Amino acid sequence: AGAAGGAPGMGAGVVAMADIPAGAAVCEYVGELIKRRECGRREKVYHAARLFYIFDLNLDWVVDATRVGNVARFVNHRCEGSNLEVHAFAAYAGYRNSDAVPDRLALVARRDIRAGEMLSYDYLSPSRVANGLAR
Repeated sequence: AGAAGGAPGMGAGVVAMADIPAGAAVCEYVGELIKRRECGRREKVYHAARLFYIFDLNLDWVVDATRVGNVARFVNHRCEGSNLEVHAFAAYAGYRNSDAVPDRLALVARRDIRAGEMLSYDYLSPSRVANGLAR
């Protein structure tokens, strides 16, 4: 995947640089793992600067890709017809006194994606909401 100019009304955007088969992991959503309280403090600063790359893990934890992140933070939202989905998993069980907290996020191809196609996922997909991954 590579960054590119987005569509009107959207952010920078990311396009596939090569064909991607359905089920392939495209990239990991990387950032700082922080508590919700710290997130609330940072959100005020980020909103004022019009920067916001926060990914909810659950009610207590978020991934903040604003300061430390990768290309995944530029993947745009699309309610219907998105070509990626989020898979959350715990890479280090027991890492923070709770085996239930996922600490890794992968963006996975929902279908075959052609080179040059804009990448997107639904920030509020039913599966993310049901699993506590969206506010």
